[in-house]
Amino acid sequence: MGVLSEKAVEGTFELLSDHHSKLNYFQWVRNLMLVFAGFGIFAGGMNIVQEHILNKGIGLIDVLLVCLLGVPIIKTSKRIKKLQQEAQLFER
Repeated sequence: MGVLSEKAVEGTFELLSDHHSKLNYFQWVRNLMLVFAGFGIFAGGMNIVQEHILNKGIGLIDVLLVCLLGVPIIKTSKRIKKLQQEAQLFER
């Protein structure tokens, strides 16, 4: 049986080839992560204000996990800034 894929002649395959599409995609991903972070902070805050100790513990864990989500948000924001700078270079 033969392989049905072709060799990459012009480099690696990229789904989003232009800067505008990449920029829109990364902005969408960052905004989605920010929405999830907002819900996580809200849910964690609601659990923290409850009187039961288990709710407070779960709320703290939730807020800590949302803080971990900050790492990919920052990386995506840096990638967006880099793409914006590259787009400005190509426009000149």
